Amino acid sequence: MPSRQDRHHPRERKSLWKWIAGLVGLVLIALAVSIFTGQKGRSDQTAKEVKTAQSSSHLSKKSDSKNQSVSSSTGSASNGKTDTQSSDQIISGDLVGTWQGQTPVSNYAVTMTFQENGQIDVTIDQTALSFTVGSLKEISPGLYLYQDISPADQAHYLLPGAELGGTGGQVKFGYGVSVNGDTIKPVFWQVQPDQDFTADNMSKEAGYHGEFTLSRSQ
Repeated sequence: MPSRQDRHHPRERKSLWKWIAGLVGLVLIALAVSIFTGQKGRSDQTAKEVKTAQSSSHLSKKSDSKNQSVSSSTGSASNGKTDTQSSDQIISGDLVGTWQGQTPVSNYAVTMTFQENGQIDVTIDQTALSFTVGSLKEISPGLYLYQDISPADQAHYLLPGAELGGTGGQVKFGYGVSVNGDTIKPVFWQVQPDQDFTADNMSKEAGYHGEFTLSRSQ
């Protein structure tokens, strides 16, 4: 007949196996939770990276589009300037360059050079002078009035070689140039103070006692 001690052994072994099974179950549960958490973290990280990449791509496309728009606008503005003239250009493009001629009667050799920045260089025989104008006012197509001449007290030399008489009263003077293709003609106004400078009241001979024009040399 088995002793009391022998009857206790099966119970103890059964309890031991239950304890081991429970421990294994806990380990498996912990392992499963760890695997699930790791997979979820990797999934979240991947989603975040995808979202960041999409955002960067969107911003890059937006930046490229903006740059293209700015480039297009700049190109259009540049083309617009080329078609007309630059905003800081004072002398009209059809006048820029060097012109030469000889005055009637007195036979002075004259050279006039016009620069875009408003500088006008005049040579009358051996006498050289330099002027600047603030702007050109177009009186009519190809007919320009010099404005803000400096030095003002020598403005009459912009009619190189001309012979100007006395005024005999209060008058307003104007100096300019007429452009006709490859020739130019210095022009002059002498009008009443309340009159405007027009193509009709321009002096016909401008003190030259004959037709005087200069031809483009370069």
